[in-house]
Amino acid sequence: MAWAPKYGLKGMIDASLRVNVKFNTCKHNEMIMPLEFKTGKATNGQTAMEHNAQVMLYTLLMSERSDAGNYCSKI
Repeated sequence: MAWAPKYGLKGMIDASLRVNVKFNTCKHNEMIMPLEFKTGKATNGQTAMEHNAQVMLYTLLMSERSDAGNYCSKI
């Protein structure tokens, strides 16, 4: 369970990954990213936007619990 009392949010992140990412603007190559598993039908439209928002909020939750601040989400 991840929570961010500052924002009044909590959620269950399926998994978190430590990855090496190459960005021109980001000085940290190693980042921790949330991974959300979805099963069932393919998503589109409103449903896809809700899934993307969920991953972004998980990134926010993870960043609140770390001093490193090197969290990133990939949608």
